[in-house]
This record gives sequence, C-alpha cells and structure tokens, in this order.
Amino acid sequence: MELKAKMAGMGMNESINVILKHEDLIGKVTLEQYRKQYLELTSKYLPDSKLLPGALRLVKHLAKHLIPIALCTGSSTFEFETKMQKHQELLQLINLRVLADDPSVKHCKPAPDAFLITMQRFVKKPTSAANVLVFEDSINGVRAAIAAGMQVIMVPDPRYSKPPEDCEKMILLVLKSFNRIST
Repeated sequence: MELKAKMAGMGMNESINVILKHEDLIGKVTLEQYRKQYLELTSKYLPDSKLLPGALRLVKHLAKHLIPIALCTGSSTFEFETKMQKHQELLQLINLRVLADDPSVKHCKPAPDAFLITMQRFVKKPTSAANVLVFEDSINGVRAAIAAGMQVIMVPDPRYSKPPEDCEKMILLVLKSFNRIST
C-alpha cells in the first residue's frame, strides 16, 4: 500500500515509472509493455470503481447552491472514463474537468499545474488561489493543492493514505469520509 500512496494522483506514465523502479524492472520491461498490460487490467477492474462515501451528496449540495465545482484528477482520459462509467449522475453535475493527459498539464501531481489550470478555466475565475477549496484523497494531490496556494481538506483512503507529516499544518481538515460534512 505504500507504493499505492506514492503513486496516487500521479499521471499514468509517472506511476508506471514509479512501479518499474520500485520493482527493479527498469531495462527488463519497457514503459509501453507495462502500459499495455496496465490498460488491459484497467478495462477489466476500473468499471467497478466506487465513489468515496458521501461524495455525490456533497456535489449535489454544492451544485444546488450554485457553488462552482471542478474535478481535477491524476487519471488519464481512458482511466477516468472507465472508472466513471457507473457514475453519470455525478458527472452531470461537474462540467469542468482537468485530467492528467490534458495537453495544458505539463507536470502531474504533486506539481501544482493541474490545479492552477483548473482554477483558470472557471467561468468566474477566483481572485486568488487561496479562495479555492480542494477536497483531496491522495498525498500527491494534497502537496499539489498546497503548492498551488489553495486550501485543502484531505479525505484519505485509510488503506493506503494518511496526511503527509510535512503538510499537516497546511491542511485545513482531515475527514474520514465526505459523510462527515453536513449539508
């Protein structure tokens, strides 16, 4: 699970490189060979992905109150579309999405690029990054949001993620679940 925490939020190629290095496969397996196998497994398992508990309820509440919402993910378009197949109700509420393979994203999380690009794409742009609240489940995402100058609430997956010690003082709140937020 330590490896999962290290990769969460990163783009696909960055994640594959972390795996190849961790498993001492550099020079034995190419990025493309691993990527092909990864995409086959993704097609098989990601359609069963579940939303974080309470996420849909929170997004519905924000949308009802006309609070601007965006989704900024380390997933590629293929990964995102595959894992969101059963979550169309949520997708209908979030029009602004920035994915890891967006041509404008030069560096994936933990770099702040994706969050800064997302902020710039809001119809009514925030006057400051500090006016943006990010809900994030990954360590790399927390680091990216902080590097972007945004406020962050972490909702970590207890199986592989916990607040990074070097960021604890900059995280507004750590929640066990979105269900902890009353709407």
